[in-house]
Amino acid sequence: MIWRNKRKKVFVIGIPHLNWKLLNLMIKSGKFQAFERLIKDGSSGKIVPQEDVCSSPVEFTSMITGVKKEKHSIGYSEHSDKEYIENGKLYTRLDIKAKTIWEIALENRRKIGLYHWLLTWPPKKVKGFMVTGRLSQDNNKTYPKKLKKVLEYSDPDSPDFFDHRAALMLIKKYDVDLFLGMEERAHGPIHILWEDIESDKIEEKKSFFNYFKYMDLFLGKILEEFQDATIIVASDSGMKLRDYPIYTVGNEIIELSEKLGIDLQFYAMDIYPPYEPKAKPVFHIPGKTKEEKERMVKILDGIKYKDGKKFIKDICWKEDDFSFSFNFQPSFIKDKCDWINLVLPNGEDFRVWVIKQTGASLPRGGVFIAKGPLIKEDFDVGQVNTIDISPTVLYLLGLSIPENIEGNILEGMLR
Repeated sequence: MIWRNKRKKVFVIGIPHLNWKLLNLMIKSGKFQAFERLIKDGSSGKIVPQEDVCSSPVEFTSMITGVKKEKHSIGYSEHSDKEYIENGKLYTRLDIKAKTIWEIALENRRKIGLYHWLLTWPPKKVKGFMVTGRLSQDNNKTYPKKLKKVLEYSDPDSPDFFDHRAALMLIKKYDVDLFLGMEERAHGPIHILWEDIESDKIEEKKSFFNYFKYMDLFLGKILEEFQDATIIVASDSGMKLRDYPIYTVGNEIIELSEKLGIDLQFYAMDIYPPYEPKAKPVFHIPGKTKEEKERMVKILDGIKYKDGKKFIKDICWKEDDFSFSFNFQPSFIKDKCDWINLVLPNGEDFRVWVIKQTGASLPRGGVFIAKGPLIKEDFDVGQVNTIDISPTVLYLLGLSIPENIEGNILEGMLR
């Protein structure tokens, strides 16, 4: 069945670090027909992020605001880690200082759907639906709230990943004009397994491709059922092989901060090698009393490995700056990634996922693809800045472009 609607619809899909080298290998395998059709029947180009070391929260926020980080503020503050955290707290939707395209669409009486896009927590009442992204800090992740049961049923093992069936169902149910969806199923594996992509290990590459099959299924359904819609697929950067691997802690750290009951979050820290900046984080946390500072030190000092060794060391307050380092060695885990088993100060067992990253973001080679009634076929857009996507989407929705937007409409690819 073709889902017909005369209103202009735009679907924007974000895929962190999807690289043209990787996508071309996938298409060559013959199993990604939707991606192949998008490229053939639409326009494509190469994403240009703002920095040499790309930050997904920074670039995807620029993508939906049309302004650089200096204006939207994510990753820009003096006390930011340039990516996820400011003043010891994870960024949220409320920290974005510029208006987003979905907010502009709502003001113009369009229906919107947000599905796992970064920095959309906490959810809010909208004309449409919201499913917040992986940086959600509690179980309040949806609007309407009843969607929580639907999403858990659709993919109970991976509620934070893009479920192509649930996404399509919600798009139809709420009849949205603008859909923003992010597929992060392969975000971690891209960092972990990039050495396989750069090698001649054919079988490892084929196994890696499986992380993208769900998105290809979704894009195929959208192409089939929304033939008058515009589809945009965009990454935030390309990828390259690291000079040396780094080890990083996963999402469990968000839960750990809550369990410890301290006013500090240290998500996505690189815990090895020790000379990496994030392996020795410094958090600016003003307003703490002497007793509160001593309590934070005591709690972090009390996190141990099963053998009694400390997980965190070198804990120090210097006025309002709080710092520490990690007591970690690669020998603590198996191969590329593994759980480390910790004991919290109250005696509770806790596990943290650690990954070995062999891939790093590269400011070239990122993927941009667009297909729709107004998009030229088989056209090379060239370089596409992340800030250019927002005004282009607003134009395709038939909406005016606010004066504060710094990006430009990608006019070259328009019929």
